[in-house]
Amino acid sequence: EDAAAALQPRAEAAGLLFNLNLDSSVGMVEGERSQLQQVVTQLLTNAINYTPSGSIEINTSANAERACLTVRDTGRGITAEDIPHLFERFYRGKGVGSATISGSGLGLAIVKNIVELHRGSIEVESTIDVGTTIRVWLPLMNSNPQ
Repeated sequence: EDAAAALQPRAEAAGLLFNLNLDSSVGMVEGERSQLQQVVTQLLTNAINYTPSGSIEINTSANAERACLTVRDTGRGITAEDIPHLFERFYRGKGVGSATISGSGLGLAIVKNIVELHRGSIEVESTIDVGTTIRVWLPLMNSNPQ
């Protein structure tokens, strides 16, 4: 909620619809708050940067063992060629248009590192000119890790 609240004005100033749908029944995840907030902040910042128009949606859900954070945008999308490299340090997609969107190529590498340190996983689905969906899965505090 804190990360979304901090970035919502920026999204709205860019003319984007910003939808936050948090499932109140999702339990707690065990983790370092500032690191997990950094994950959400980076994912939302990327969604804002790469969505020239449309919307960004943030959802939470859970199954018996893991919580899921989903960030879905209607942005530029990511090529199938770029997806396997997204989490590599200093990698910037070939279709990024680096002249207009600044970045070092470290953001998603840091996100993946933090997620894995928290025994989680991250998934990406994307279609060019349709948008991107990123799901972060983290173990719930009272679940038995497998």
